[in-house]
Amino acid sequence: MKTTGHNTFTAMILTAAIAVLLTLSGCTDSSGYKEPEFPSERQLRFEILGEPLTTRDFGDIFTYGDYIIVCGHDSVSGNTFHVFDKASGLKVMESIQFGGDPGRTYMGYTMASLHDGVMSYIDPLDKKETVFNMDGMLSHDIPTVTQFPILLPESNIRTWDLGDRYLFHNNTYTDSLSGTSRLELYDKNRYVMISVSDPHPIDNPYLGECVYASSCGDVSPDGSRAVFGTWRGAILETYDIRDSIRQTSIHRFIEPLVKIILRHNRQHHYEHIEQSRVGFCDIYAGNESIYTAFDGINMVRYVTEEDPLFTRIAVFDWDGRPLELIKTGLSINRLCCDEAEGTVYAIVTDTDGRLRLGRLKL
Repeated sequence: MKTTGHNTFTAMILTAAIAVLLTLSGCTDSSGYKEPEFPSERQLRFEILGEPLTTRDFGDIFTYGDYIIVCGHDSVSGNTFHVFDKASGLKVMESIQFGGDPGRTYMGYTMASLHDGVMSYIDPLDKKETVFNMDGMLSHDIPTVTQFPILLPESNIRTWDLGDRYLFHNNTYTDSLSGTSRLELYDKNRYVMISVSDPHPIDNPYLGECVYASSCGDVSPDGSRAVFGTWRGAILETYDIRDSIRQTSIHRFIEPLVKIILRHNRQHHYEHIEQSRVGFCDIYAGNESIYTAFDGINMVRYVTEEDPLFTRIAVFDWDGRPLELIKTGLSINRLCCDEAEGTVYAIVTDTDGRLRLGRLKL
């Protein structure tokens, strides 16, 4: 059927009406949101370690014994696994080349897990897992690297290898017909489902898809608990994942506000508005507490070197209750915590705009 001028005008009006409707439904309902109140606030400075990093595209940071592990693609060396001395910040070694050949990875460093001395890379691009023993890698001998295919849900955001289990975090807000749940726990050896959970903290599916596509999360070192936080707004969820997936808390700290534009062909995109605020950039799940790179300020303001984003570390307990807010003055890209030392290690942006390793004693 031909489209007449009248039909075109009607479609334009319908598109505009849908855009306005979704913008309002995604932005005005603030019920249940409450700003986090921290009983303790203090100001600490990162000690910068080593030389500027040449790794630009990074996935995560860990500590292992006397070492800091950075998983990311170094465009100079082509390696994706980097080991630094914890005391000096100097690079000790690097390995696992970028690419599709055996022993290499494309995007595995973006889904890195460290559990019981075993590092695993899960590559969402070529659906391949790369596994190697940390002690073997650090011994400077030729490490044994094992690779095998892995099945990932199409809507997968992040997967953790927990040794005997996989935890899948999927964006199921607009993928409800696929049979996939938002959280799925699998037996790794038999590859059978142990438990699923499908919580949707945001009612609007388009807003939910936008918010959780850029969310972050982590699993505690003992593999018993998981935490998820949103980049847009600030919603924090905690889960017990020992035998099944059980939500233990949810805190709506800052409402995620975006303008959702849904066109008549059901394609949609998002625009930030003046009231849009960002929450969590990265999360480290410790066995004792939760450590986050937190902002909580207006996102559309002009950002300068004197006023960068994500300069604060927000610490929560495993019930999601705020414990402490630490102002650092530097933008935090990734962080982890050695709880035995009481020290946070992070990838930060220094005042000259360079990526550096930083150490902060709590």
